[in-house]
Amino acid sequence: MTTDRAGALPAAWRKLFLLELPLVLGTVVFGVLAPRRFLSDAFGLRAADGPTLTLHFSYLGVVGTMVFWFYARLLLAADFHLPTFRRYQEALLLGDVAVVVTWTHAMSSAARVWGGAVAGIALASVWGAVRLVFLLRGPGSART
Repeated sequence: MTTDRAGALPAAWRKLFLLELPLVLGTVVFGVLAPRRFLSDAFGLRAADGPTLTLHFSYLGVVGTMVFWFYARLLLAADFHLPTFRRYQEALLLGDVAVVVTWTHAMSSAARVWGGAVAGIALASVWGAVRLVFLLRGPGSART
C-alpha cells in the first residue's frame, strides 16, 4: 500500500472518527457478554434459541473485526492511506443507510421494537451525516 503523508487525515477528523471506536467496542462486548439481554434490549426478543445465538455471534464477529478492528487499524496506522479510508467511509455510509431503513421498517412492523430502533436510527443518522460531510468536503474530496 502506498504511504502518502501528504494525504494524511487531519487531526480533527481523526479525533472525531476515533470517537466511534468505543461505541462499536462497547456494543460488541455487551453482545458477547450478555447476548440474551442484548437481543432483548435491541430487538425485543424474549427468548433466543441456538440458531438465533449463532446468527448473533456471527454478526458480532463481523462488526468486531470489520467495524472495530479494521477501522482502528486504518485510523491509527503510521502509513495512513487516505483513498482506502475514504472508500471505507463510503462502505460505512451505505451501512448507515441500511440501518436507518431496517430500523424504520422495524418500527412500523408488528414487532414495534422502539428502543433498539430509535437508538439504531439516531446513531446511524449521526455517523452517516458525519461520513457524508467528510466524503463531500473532507480531505481527498473534490472540494479540497
